[in-house]
Amino acid sequence: MSTPWTDILWDAPRPDDAAVGPSLAGLRFTAEAITSPAVLQLLESFNTMTTNGVALGAALRVDDVDEVGQWFLSRNRFEEYGFVQRLLTSEVLADALPDLVADGPVRTRVEFEELSPLILDGDIAIALLWRGGGAFAGSAAEAKRLGVAVSSELIGDRYEDFRVDISNDPWSPWFGAICWDYTWAITDLRKQRVTLITITDTE
Repeated sequence: MSTPWTDILWDAPRPDDAAVGPSLAGLRFTAEAITSPAVLQLLESFNTMTTNGVALGAALRVDDVDEVGQWFLSRNRFEEYGFVQRLLTSEVLADALPDLVADGPVRTRVEFEELSPLILDGDIAIALLWRGGGAFAGSAAEAKRLGVAVSSELIGDRYEDFRVDISNDPWSPWFGAICWDYTWAITDLRKQRVTLITITDTE
């Protein structure tokens, strides 16, 4: 594993823009099993409450981050580097979640925004209670508790070590292209691992 992305080398100069493309191309990912019971429960909850939809999840370790990637990622300049887009278009993710590319490739441009890890639990609860394609079987308090469990198992108290990117953008043909589309990319900056959760429906 390379230097944790929580460690900033302040004296390192900004890499030239021409170095970004080769750096991204050199990123490697390794698929890992999702070991969080709360994440598995969340996926099951989404799968049982949507009308015609489904939820998918994957865990990936990031390998071979060079000095260019280290410069951008340690400074939380994910968009400028193009990290999430590189993850979404990786062959490893396509192999881990083949449904995402079964009907065509992932879009080359995807709109994500950063969400504070402090409120991930609430964002998950809101998605569970959204009435677009189905209904969560539990109460608002139960939705919140599941969101808290996901955050606790993935993040714990290490909020400073995490970055969360979210999107309602249907970046793959797998999505139904409705308001029910959600994606969370939850990145452990210290351990350099990403948990990806996606949900969609058709009506």
